Amino acid sequence: MKDHPFDIKQMIKTLKIKDWKVITPFRYYLTPLQMALDKVRKELIRMNTVGHLLIKYIVEDNTELQDFMTDLVKKDLLV
Repeated sequence: MKDHPFDIKQMIKTLKIKDWKVITPFRYYLTPLQMALDKVRKELIRMNTVGHLLIKYIVEDNTELQDFMTDLVKKDLLV
């Protein structure tokens, strides 16, 4: 993954393609990407909700967020 840059701006732009949910090839690739992005968002919201004292700031210790981000990047590279 280090050879491929992660471009969040391009990913968001791709997910804004009009009617991608009804176009079969787009739906096939972009649905897993959207689901992975939703998982990351939910984890970040959950971290914010539990408060500053319970958040794992060191990325290496926050395995849940790390796993979600790794999955998101892999799906983004596939797209």
